[in-house]
Amino acid sequence: MRMFCRSGFDWARVALGSVLTMALAACTLDERAVRLTATDAGPVGQGGLGAGGTGDSLVAGSGGTITGATPPDSEQGPAPTTLTPPEGTDIGSEGEAAGAGSCIEGSSESCGPEREEGICRFGTRTCAGGVWGECAGAVLPAARDCSSEADNDCDGQPDSTVDDVCRCPVGGTRACDEHPELDGKGPCLAGSQTCVAGAENLTSDWGPCAGSVGPSAGDSCEIPGDDADCDGSPNGGCSCVNGATVACGPSSDEGICQRGTSTCTNNAFGPCVGAVFPDRRDCTSALDNDCNGLPDNTVDATCTCEVGSTRICGEHPGRDGNGPCRAGAQTCVATNQSGSSSFNACTGFVGPDDSDSCTVFGDDADCNGVANSGCQCVAGRGNQPCAGNPNASRCNAQGQCAPCQANADCSLVSGGRNLCQNGVCNAPRCGDGIVQAGIGETCDDGNTVNGDGCSKTCLAGRAPRGGTSFASTHLCSVLVSGGVVSCWGLNSSGQLGNGGTDNALIAPVLALNVSDAVDLALFGNDTCAVRANGSVACWGSNYGARPVDVANVANVTQIGGGMNGFCGRQSNGGVTCWSTSANAAARSGLSNIVQVARGDRHGCFLRNDGALFCEGGGSEGERGDNSFDFADVPEQATVFSDIVQVATGYRSTCVRTRNSGLIQCVGDGTTAGSPTAQPTANLQPVTALGIDNAVKVVASEQHMCALTADDEVLCWGSGTAVGNGNTAGSTRPVLVPLPRAAIDVGAGSFTSCALLDDGSAYCWGSYAPLANSNTPALITFPN
Repeated sequence: MRMFCRSGFDWARVALGSVLTMALAACTLDERAVRLTATDAGPVGQGGLGAGGTGDSLVAGSGGTITGATPPDSEQGPAPTTLTPPEGTDIGSEGEAAGAGSCIEGSSESCGPEREEGICRFGTRTCAGGVWGECAGAVLPAARDCSSEADNDCDGQPDSTVDDVCRCPVGGTRACDEHPELDGKGPCLAGSQTCVAGAENLTSDWGPCAGSVGPSAGDSCEIPGDDADCDGSPNGGCSCVNGATVACGPSSDEGICQRGTSTCTNNAFGPCVGAVFPDRRDCTSALDNDCNGLPDNTVDATCTCEVGSTRICGEHPGRDGNGPCRAGAQTCVATNQSGSSSFNACTGFVGPDDSDSCTVFGDDADCNGVANSGCQCVAGRGNQPCAGNPNASRCNAQGQCAPCQANADCSLVSGGRNLCQNGVCNAPRCGDGIVQAGIGETCDDGNTVNGDGCSKTCLAGRAPRGGTSFASTHLCSVLVSGGVVSCWGLNSSGQLGNGGTDNALIAPVLALNVSDAVDLALFGNDTCAVRANGSVACWGSNYGARPVDVANVANVTQIGGGMNGFCGRQSNGGVTCWSTSANAAARSGLSNIVQVARGDRHGCFLRNDGALFCEGGGSEGERGDNSFDFADVPEQATVFSDIVQVATGYRSTCVRTRNSGLIQCVGDGTTAGSPTAQPTANLQPVTALGIDNAVKVVASEQHMCALTADDEVLCWGSGTAVGNGNTAGSTRPVLVPLPRAAIDVGAGSFTSCALLDDGSAYCWGSYAPLANSNTPALITFPN
């Protein structure tokens, strides 16, 4: 609230011989008093301090300043103290002190407004000759100006602040007399008010509302587009606007059709004038009589063919032109008074018989282009087509290849299989599924490929294998001579299986009482072997220095070691796992498993349909499910497809794809096989570079190896186990320099090995066999 003084007053104070006379001039100020402050203890003398005020008054006039410069804020000192006359002091009308020498010579004090706010500033007066001089530099309050952003009345707020005096911002506008939801439609508009200042800008208020246009009661039906009621719908309530026209008749000017016109009269449309409507369709006419935008003779579901045209019918795809087979013909005729058309009956076709004759040479009665198809041979024309099958080398009377009945039936069989025995033409050869020691075979699995335990030269055996744990310090191999197992390396826990526990490096020795091993797995300081009868024998830290059979484990065909123990794939597709000889148990939820792979921190199970399931650690994404989670039970690896083999390492997993021969890896980038892989945590598969014909992949701690269809071994990863002579390893697959063709590959913690086609084995890395070697070294096995 502001208060304005309207008249001046004089007052004087006489104190103990000193007289101070002050005069206050008429002013227009707010409630803040003009103050004089004293910094000296002496009496105050007479002084005329007004500069811009009236006469010799103490206070400056409205908006005036006290003579002298206003000091900056940092130099103003403490707030001025108001000079108040004591009781009984006589104040002279001229503001003069009661005597001279009422202040200390040279002293000074603040003077002017009560405080510095807005435009207001303190001044200073100085004592000279015992009398206070004029107040210099003070700026006092002025009248409020509603159009100004300044604080002229020194109340701490801009003068233009909207309140009960300045009721709006001068020059501002606002909407008025509005019509909600109607303004902006039709002629309707809101009005506008402008804020104007009062006399001398001491007040402000809103002016009159102007420009408002409101809605009418309804729209005109005579004026097109009229929206006088401002509802946004022109000519609302009108059926039509007089004189308006609309198209009528058919929906478009298609074919013979023409649209007419209807005119609005008395708020209603009149009859349709000039329209031409559709006629009946004629399948023999090129006109568009039914006005559908197409000629009437267009072929569709009604006119199903062009009248008079012909087409082939009674076809026998892939057979017409072979043997007796021929297609027929049909002609299109008009029907239903030319309102439709269709093809008449098919004539002249000849179809195939169910099969060719197996007794008539060259017969192609089934018209497949192959004479005597379905016949393995033609009766009476010799055994020639059956000559390649030693199990069915004879052509019988039904034209089928049948087992031999005499040696003569084997005369055309290749490979010297000219002896008919029990319906089979026999001769010793690798890949016939018959183990024939007379020609040096130690196995024959019916094929001539490497990497499956029986080489393409029919030599049994597997490349030496190591464990997948940092603790693994030994390797073992199933020897080519049969199911005998040989191990080497450290033997601190009896992991070599020879009955000893020497804490030193031991050259290859034979594991006791194991002569029928078909598969091996190592983990930590333990070794397990699958016997030919499906049982499992283990030795090492959890079993003792001599092999012992694991209880409750049977029908095992393949084994994996790692992740706290061993797991075996059983002949029925199930899985059983154990960590000691006393705790074997079947794994629930797994069926149709064809391979078990165990890494140091995780394990995987490959199903016969190519689906992969992994459990355990996932800190590097090694479980292949696009996550870093730990899985207590096997969960499907979703980032792979078309899998035929899996290999698990320390924190990585690699798979071999079924048809492409590629190797793809996830997890630790060291073993990904590509320099573009992330150093860690590869969630999506990385393809190992330069390998497109892999037949086997093996994994270990920090490296991987692959056997190719070219009988070569390539390795990648860190350390000397890569085998390329570089102790640092390689980020991409490199060829291992082996002296002969490789038929199998194996990997240990820091060692890799290969079995060659002559039965020899070479290793490279930490235990090759007893010293570190960065290139392949021959392993000498005991007799």
